[in-house]
Amino acid sequence: GDYKFCYWGPSHSKTLRHSDVLHSFSWSYNVHGTKKWTFFGGRDCSQQFTVIQKTGQAMFVPCTWQHEVENLETTLSINHNWITVANFDKTFDCLLVELREIHGELEGWGICESSDNFLEASESMLRGCVGLNITSFFLMLLWRLSQLLKSFNVEQTAESDEAASEHEFECCRISRMIQMMMNDDELQLEGRLEAATVSKELASEAIRVATVAAGCVWEEDSAHR
Repeated sequence: GDYKFCYWGPSHSKTLRHSDVLHSFSWSYNVHGTKKWTFFGGRDCSQQFTVIQKTGQAMFVPCTWQHEVENLETTLSINHNWITVANFDKTFDCLLVELREIHGELEGWGICESSDNFLEASESMLRGCVGLNITSFFLMLLWRLSQLLKSFNVEQTAESDEAASEHEFECCRISRMIQMMMNDDELQLEGRLEAATVSKELASEAIRVATVAAGCVWEEDSAHR
């Protein structure tokens, strides 16, 4: 998952304390101007430190790190937020929190879980709120897992032990998440896929492919033990 965008702000404009969208990693490069970053660390976020970022400098922000940013002069920056195998579990947690709030709103409007359009409405609202929904997240993971499995036989002989280990780690992490999502009855994953694709057949096929792909990972992992 990638988000790329530009920020422009006049002197003394600021972004208040927050952590980045979907608990993503991010970097910000100052094309022009100066920013003051205040980071809040520690287990309870009570520790803080400040960094001044000048023109031509880049700032990396780890996922979940709370921060606020002030433009000390008119500033233009380019920014990139992304999700990787290292933080997609935190992204999923974030999606679930947003989803619960959306379900509460829908029920307040009289659209209950038994309604025909409940899953379609919740997926649409979730994507509108945070730029990603359960369906897109699941398909993103499935696509990445299929690419990793496809490259296994082609590249594994040329890979170093370290690269192969990282490859297997990513496969296992994604496989576990996919299986967890499919086994979570409350998530209603197949129903969400059907609502998004408007096809029961496509939704069933996506679940079948995910089941086979995740099974291949566990067979591969067992063979290496």
